[in-house]
Amino acid sequence: MKTLLLFLLLMSISFCAFAQPPQKEQKSTSDKNAPLIECRLTRQNDGMFSGKCLQPGGIAIPGTVAAGETFQLRLVPPAANEVNLWRGTVGSDKNGLSPVGVDQSGAFRWMRYWAELTVGQVNADTFQFSFNPASPVTPTKDDLEILRRARKYLDDPGHWSHQPDADVYAAATAFANDPNLSRRGFCPTTGPRTLFCVLYHASIEQTGEFWWGRPAVNAIRAAVIADDASDKLQHPLMEFNGAAETKLADVQRVLDVAIAYVKERRNCGVQYWVWGVPVSKKCQ
Repeated sequence: MKTLLLFLLLMSISFCAFAQPPQKEQKSTSDKNAPLIECRLTRQNDGMFSGKCLQPGGIAIPGTVAAGETFQLRLVPPAANEVNLWRGTVGSDKNGLSPVGVDQSGAFRWMRYWAELTVGQVNADTFQFSFNPASPVTPTKDDLEILRRARKYLDDPGHWSHQPDADVYAAATAFANDPNLSRRGFCPTTGPRTLFCVLYHASIEQTGEFWWGRPAVNAIRAAVIADDASDKLQHPLMEFNGAAETKLADVQRVLDVAIAYVKERRNCGVQYWVWGVPVSKKCQ
């Protein structure tokens, strides 16, 4: 019963509520007020593309950029085995750098979210695109399988570690300094695992790498925020597992809620809200 109530609460606080699947995409926000961030990069002498991203509408994006501010972006063009994915770093002198990916097929991949992206221009010397942090990408089958793998691993009580996860800032810095950590080496490969490390390994097993902001991970964040025990947590993903009052049953419940949420999103059976504004998404 608590899992059901938690799932219903999650639908509300993670900007979601049940609705009939819309026939076509409808956005109640006008283009003028949409929090669209535009990025313009040019090729540098070292072969990388570098430039700035600006939110021209003057709307502050929580956790991303203040109204009218810019942030720096440096990207390496796609490798032969990743045709559409540009990789690099994003940040500013004030906030530091963090890993980022720009998927030309339609996703801006950052540590806080994966947002819908539109490519404006790409050629040998220029790369221009825009993305909307208020419009997260739809979870994929991989997101659902990552959560299912994590939940199955924690079916065995001996697989769970109640140890605190790493400090979120130290972890983010480590990933920014060593991109290889997204594929291996951050969490132990054997023994009991924390919630974060379960997600880390499940992501690598399913997709070959871990991304902080992918829909599966954000579903866990939202599920933790909705949980009764999250009131005093500043960083739900990294602090929930090691909290004194957290039990294995709490971690399992959070995973169950996240799985239910991602399944609903994939079925297009939800209409979600962004900062109080309803946004309907078309079904795949």
